Amino acid sequence: MADQGSTAINYPVWTEYRKKNGLDPLGMQNSSVSLYQTFLPGISNVTLRMRYYGLYAWLCQTYAQKVGDTNPESWKRFIRRAEALYALIASRHGGEGGVAGIDWAQKALAANHSGFIEFAQAAEPGSENYYLKQGWGAYGAAYRSQLFEIGIFDTSKGHELPLPSREIGERLASVFENSLGELATAFYGVMQRGRVTVDELDELRPLAPSEIALWGEERDLYQEILLEPLDRNDGRANSRRNSILLILKITALLGRDPNPEEARWILFAGRDQKDRALDLGSPELEAQRQLWWVYHANDLCHVAYETLLKFTLDTLADFPAGIALSRLIPLCVGRIIESAPATPAHWTAFVESSLPAANAYAPEDGASEFSLSVAIMKLAGRGDASVCPPEIAWSAIKLLAILHRRVGEEDRDIASVLGSRLITSN
Repeated sequence: MADQGSTAINYPVWTEYRKKNGLDPLGMQNSSVSLYQTFLPGISNVTLRMRYYGLYAWLCQTYAQKVGDTNPESWKRFIRRAEALYALIASRHGGEGGVAGIDWAQKALAANHSGFIEFAQAAEPGSENYYLKQGWGAYGAAYRSQLFEIGIFDTSKGHELPLPSREIGERLASVFENSLGELATAFYGVMQRGRVTVDELDELRPLAPSEIALWGEERDLYQEILLEPLDRNDGRANSRRNSILLILKITALLGRDPNPEEARWILFAGRDQKDRALDLGSPELEAQRQLWWVYHANDLCHVAYETLLKFTLDTLADFPAGIALSRLIPLCVGRIIESAPATPAHWTAFVESSLPAANAYAPEDGASEFSLSVAIMKLAGRGDASVCPPEIAWSAIKLLAILHRRVGEEDRDIASVLGSRLITSN
C-alpha cells in the first residue's frame, strides 16, 4: 500500500496495468463485428472507396514489375508514398470523402508557397509530420485483409509481400492502368520523386476516387467483383452479393441513397418510416434480410445492456467507499421498479404484456424499437458527467422485452446464427 499522504498507486505485482482506450474497451461489439464480416466479406466500415481496390492491385503489380524488392519495409514506403500522393489528388479535386490522409493533404495544400508540395517525408515510416499515423497506412489499417478476402491478392511462397491473384488481381491491375493511360506512368514518376506541383495534381485528377468512368472496363469489373462471384457455391461471396442487392432494394424504395442507419432499420423492420414495405421478391434476399435482422437485434440488445450497465455504475458512484454486489443489484432493481408504471409479476408476464409496434421503425410510436432506442441513446448519459436516470433503465428493460417477444413470435433461430457464425469467424 502507498504511504499515508502519498498519491502513488501500487498495482499488484502479479498483474499488468494497461490503460484501455477506444469506443468499446469491454469488447461488447465483437459479436456484431463478427456478424458484419460474414454478411459483407471483403468490405468493412473503413473501406469506403471502391477505387482503392483497383489502386492497390495496380500498385502491387507495378511494385513487382518495377521495384521487385521483397523487403517489407520497401513495400511499406512504396505504399505510404502512393497513399500520400493519392490524398493530395483527392484534396485538390475536392469533395472526396473516405480518403486516408485527407486532413494532412488539405493542410499541405494550404501551406504550399514554394510551388512544390513535398510528401516524401510525410510518407516516411515514423515521420513526425505524417500523412497518416498507422504504420502501414490505410492499406494495413483497412484494405489489406479485405483485398485477400475478395481474392484480389494472393500470398507468395517465397516472401511476405502480396501478389495480385491470377483470377482477379492481375486483371484489375491491368484494367485500372488502362483506364488511366499515360497518367499511370505520371503518377508513378511523381510518387518516386516525392514532391508534386499543383498543376501536376490537376493533371492527375482522373485518379480521384470519384472519377471512375460511368461506362468502362474498370467500372464493370468492380460490379463483377461485388455482384458476380467467380464460384456460385462460394457462400461468403454470395452473402456479399445479397447484402449489396438488399441495399439497392432499399435505394429503390427510398428513391435516393440511404444512409447506414436507414439501411439497418429498414432491413430490421422490413419497411421504411412511411410504412412502405420493402419488396424483395426473392426467398434468397429475404433470408439475407433475416440475417441482418439478427445483426440489428443484437445491436439493440447491446444498447439495452450497456444502458443498464451505465445505470448500475452511476448507482455505484453514490458509494465512494464501495458496496457489496449483493446490495448493489437489489438497490438498482428497486430504483428501476419505482420508476415503472406497473410492477410485473415476472419476466414472462412482462414479455407477454409488451406489445411490439406494427412497424419497428415507426418514428412516432413510443413502443417501436426505433423510438425506444433513440430515447435511450439520447438520455442514458454517455459520459461520466451525466447520470442515467431509472426511467431510461426501465426503457432499456422494455426494449429487451419487446425484442424477446418478436423473437418468440416470429421463430427466428438467433442461437444458430450467432453461435455458428461467431464460431466460424473466430
